Amino acid sequence: MLTPVALGCARVWCTDRRGGSSRAPYDSLNLAVHVGDDPLDVRRNTVLLAAACEGTPADPDAWVFVNHVHGTEGLRLDAPPAGRPDADGAATDVVGL
Repeated sequence: MLTPVALGCARVWCTDRRGGSSRAPYDSLNLAVHVGDDPLDVRRNTVLLAAACEGTPADPDAWVFVNHVHGTEGLRLDAPPAGRPDADGAATDVVGL
């Protein structure tokens, strides 16, 4: 489900689709709300992810998620965005964000 990556003092995790609750065709750890998956399954998956990432908020509502669009744009965030912006990743140096 989760692979931690050493990157200096940064914490980086890469997810795969194993270990979640979404059913086909979204098997299994789908984190995307914009693709038609059951929102309750996506919620369960974000809770599983938050619990697996040591040193991060256990409540996924405290996280920033993006709509992964398979492009080239990453966001630098200094504050929580409104909703889930379209991007391929997000980074911050703000502790707790």
